[in-house]
Amino acid sequence: VALSAIVCLCGALLVRTAFITDRFFDPGCRRSLMLPLGLEQNAILAALAAGVFWTYLLQLVASIVVFGQDPEEMLRGRVFTSLSAGIVVAMCIGYYLRARRRTTG
Repeated sequence: VALSAIVCLCGALLVRTAFITDRFFDPGCRRSLMLPLGLEQNAILAALAAGVFWTYLLQLVASIVVFGQDPEEMLRGRVFTSLSAGIVVAMCIGYYLRARRRTTG
């Protein structure tokens, strides 16, 4: 459980770094680094970091739950399978928040 908590903390720091720093920047013309569909490079990075953090958070929750229960019984339930699909939502939220930050300043 302690190791999962440390990994989760590192994932949170990864998300923080993705939101604070501009890993990709436009050194010249605004259209020189355009991605298809007008996607923002830094927002994509933030979305990936949010997805990784979601996975680490689920790992922490699973280790806490398994610590006191039988793993076989836990696997019969589909809670963690459905929570894993939440990675898409976490990535969309990460992309939206980072892209909004770019447009607002």
